[in-house]
Amino acid sequence: MMMVWLLATFLMQPLIPVAPFVTPPPVVDGNPDEAAWTKVHALALTHRLGNGSPSVSTTVRMCFSDLHLFVLFVCDEPNIDKIRGNIRKPDGEVWTDDSVEVFLAPDPAEPSAYYHILVNTLGVVRDEFWRGVKDDVGWNSEARVAVRKNGQQWVAEVAIPLRRLNRMPMLSDVAC
Repeated sequence: MMMVWLLATFLMQPLIPVAPFVTPPPVVDGNPDEAAWTKVHALALTHRLGNGSPSVSTTVRMCFSDLHLFVLFVCDEPNIDKIRGNIRKPDGEVWTDDSVEVFLAPDPAEPSAYYHILVNTLGVVRDEFWRGVKDDVGWNSEARVAVRKNGQQWVAEVAIPLRRLNRMPMLSDVAC
């Protein structure tokens, strides 16, 4: 079985399989109850950037197909009518809105080189490639995105074409 692994070295945890190969892949429609997602482990995000614990729960699921890496965020939000979504320009300052972020650093020997994809509550994407302290906003992930509000949650579903992760070598398939 082929899997993508998450190396949580900053937490000193062992390798955790988080992204299995799935067939058929999820449909990018913002539906977290789709059959493909029910087969994938949910990872609770328990740390905030900076200090402390998040005030609301967010879970993320990842899987991949022959062509895409899929990421599903389910973000609890008790004040759903107050979520921020102002940035409408692709590659704009999406992080100033309520948003989710994907960081993909495919080479453990070079963790300062990574792909960074942000999605706000309107489904607007900012994608960039970082190497060291320099970002390249000209890189385009061509990610397909769907966002949806579900009661006291908002959901972001992202499909990243594997062919667009072309700025540095990728690790080969990992067998388990």
